[in-house]
Parts: sequence; structure tokens; C-alpha cells
Amino acid sequence: ARGDDGVSADPVDGNGNRTVGQNGGKGTSALPAFGGAIYNLGSLAVVNCQFVTNSVIGGTGGDGADGEDAGSRAGNGGGAGNGSSAIGGGIYNGGFLLVSNSTFAANFAQGGDGGNGGMGGSAFFPGLNGNGGFGGDALGAGLFTGTTNATTILVNSTFSGNTAQGGTGATGGTKSNGRGQPGPRGGHALGGGVDNAGMLILTNCTFFENNALGGTRSEEHTSELQSHHD
Repeated sequence: ARGDDGVSADPVDGNGNRTVGQNGGKGTSALPAFGGAIYNLGSLAVVNCQFVTNSVIGGTGGDGADGEDAGSRAGNGGGAGNGSSAIGGGIYNGGFLLVSNSTFAANFAQGGDGGNGGMGGSAFFPGLNGNGGFGGDALGAGLFTGTTNATTILVNSTFSGNTAQGGTGATGGTKSNGRGQPGPRGGHALGGGVDNAGMLILTNCTFFENNALGGTRSEEHTSELQSHHD
């Protein structure tokens, strides 16, 4: 749902909604996802509502192109795209938002995973594998307020069991000595309950067992080098 000026929701149950970012194409980064249940850029009042098990999922970065095979020296694999951000598992607010007597429970924001680097081509001098992509960030599993001009007022509301999970950084490519490069970092996770980048006013609210978990970095590749003895 999208909030416009003067729209109110009283009461509404926003349960089980899902917004997913677009995956990246070959070697390109994914597009972010905003607002699992509501995306607001206007003025919105939410009264006596429940937002339960909504989710926002970042897209996966596109894999890098494989390097070309050749007789003597092969082409290197292409770099992968980054996973995208997931912003506002329950609500994304970029305008004015009033929330009263409402519950945000078990909502989820999942940053997208980075794509895999392309494989190096085969030859007497093989190509290097391309680097993997970064994991996407997860921001505000229950609610996200973005931009310095946005305002959120929370009154008599509860945020419980919401989780922000950063995306996974893809495996690093292989260097010429056969050792793998460390994979890029996983995505950041900010605000298991609320992530605020604007103005936030809280009155008599409860926050209980919300989680923000940063994404992991994949293990480095290791290739065996062949040695020749006369």
C-alpha cells in the first residue's frame, strides 16, 4: 500500500505482505526494496493497526560474465553486482507518519546477496575469476524513516520480534598465485525495530526482542598450484 496526503488507516491489519527488489543482470547490482506493507511519501495516520510477518527482501546481485577461453592467455572473469538494500519491513516512511496503538511483530528485512564473480577462461595462462559482490543492507525491520525531512510519531505502540538481516557477500575470486581473495563484506543491519534517519518522537512505546544481524562474508577460495619436478 502507498500513503498519500491526508490518508489514514483506522483500523487495518497489514499481515504477511512482501516486497522484493529486482535482481541484477549480468555483472550489475540489484535494485532495492522499500516497505513490506506500506510505502509512504505523503501524510499517513495509522491507528489501532497490526503489522505482522511482513517482509522486504533486497534483490541478488548479478553474476559476473565468464572469461573467454584461449590458446595461450585466457580472459578474466567479470566482477559481480552487489546485493541491494531492504528498507522498512513493515513501513517505509519518507513523509509524515503518525502511528498510535499499533503493533509491529515478526516483520523481516533481508538485504540481498552479492552475485558470484565470473570464472576465468581456460588456457596455458588461465584467466582470473572475477570478484564477488557485496551483500545488501537491511534497514528498519519494523519501520524505517528516511530523509532528514521525514517525521515519524509513535504513540502507545509495540515492536517485538522483528529482525533485520544483512545480505551475504559473495566468494572472492582467485589470484594468480592460486590463493583466493577474501570475499567482500556482508551487508549492514540497522534497526531491528526502528531505523530512523529523520525526526522520530516516541511516547509510551515498547521494544522487545528485536534483532539486527549483519551479513556474513563468504570464505576465500583456495586453488591448488601444480608444481613440476625434473
